[in-house]
Amino acid sequence: MIGKEYIHEAQPHKGEIFTLEMTYDYTMLLTGSRDGYSKLIHPEDFKVIKEYYYGKPCRSASISPLFDSDRHQKFHCILAGGQDARDVTTTD
Repeated sequence: MIGKEYIHEAQPHKGEIFTLEMTYDYTMLLTGSRDGYSKLIHPEDFKVIKEYYYGKPCRSASISPLFDSDRHQKFHCILAGGQDARDVTTTD
């Protein structure tokens, strides 16, 4: 990369990352990956705060909208995914 430098580089997953979401106040990242994990990551040093094993490719991960509620703050994550469509077969 010419004229630019990396501030920090990390590889938190062993597979492709399908989704990456940041909280409204930029204090946490949430990823979802082909390796079956979703990870809550600190955005400044990329250290894993918590990891969730989904078991299948985690195609979507989201932090609850109640995270930024002043009255009823909730620390929930929602994960979704499954196998690749190309791996699903049907028989007669």
